[in-house]
Amino acid sequence: MKIQSRKLFPTAVIAVVLLVTVGACSSGNEQKAGAEGPDLDGYCSVIQEIQSASPPASADTEEEARAIMKEFAAEEMKPLAEEALDALEGADEQVLDAARVFYGTLISLADEGDYSLLDRPEHLEASGTVHAFDVERCDWNQVKITLDEYAYTGMPAELEAGVTSLDFDNIGSEVHEATLFAVDESATRTVKELLDLGPQSPVAAQFLELIGHLEIRPDGTPDDYGIQDFAPGRYAMICYLPVGSTPEKIDDPNFSPEGTDRHYSRGEIAEFTVR
Repeated sequence: MKIQSRKLFPTAVIAVVLLVTVGACSSGNEQKAGAEGPDLDGYCSVIQEIQSASPPASADTEEEARAIMKEFAAEEMKPLAEEALDALEGADEQVLDAARVFYGTLISLADEGDYSLLDRPEHLEASGTVHAFDVERCDWNQVKITLDEYAYTGMPAELEAGVTSLDFDNIGSEVHEATLFAVDESATRTVKELLDLGPQSPVAAQFLELIGHLEIRPDGTPDDYGIQDFAPGRYAMICYLPVGSTPEKIDDPNFSPEGTDRHYSRGEIAEFTVR
């Protein structure tokens, strides 16, 4: 989502680099870490910072990307990951084991700068366990969305404001993406009409503010989710990928989407309101 992790670091897609962010995490629990159980308020606050953190710059080379990741992880991720683990002391042992793997990966990034660690099977499996715990104990909203050619099935027309986990299941044969926009309330056109003005249209840019992105592949992984703190307003979820975007094509550096219809033109676009 592909040099960097889909959940924790931004990805360049259609010349845009962004991150699905998370806002304040609320919990009615005020336990403190230790014998009485985990410090859930402290933990949820820390993972808010982890989910919303992003490296300060993009990279032109593999070597430069690793150097940026190493420095960023050392300064930002490692202390937050260690704090998250401390706050979880006293939690269920299964959750703790998964958290040690998941947050341990973030700590390892500070030593190696190797972002491929985020794609290890053990990290992805731990991500699923930690995410399930986060959704339940941090009191987030959750929306489960199925992706296929070419639709966001299960995406409601209205959502409650607040921190929301968008959980995706790609059952199609193509790669899909969820690119999130906040839509200016003064826009009189539909989002589809704005998109049809063209990607460089200043009119479209005037009404669409990019706020998040996630790429989801067929036969996905437990970390196919994005966290967003939604304020009341108007939003859209869009798939910009070209029709025919199989994993093989997406991974081919010579693949050119020019002249190809985009998924949204076939119906993979969802406008929704947050109340």
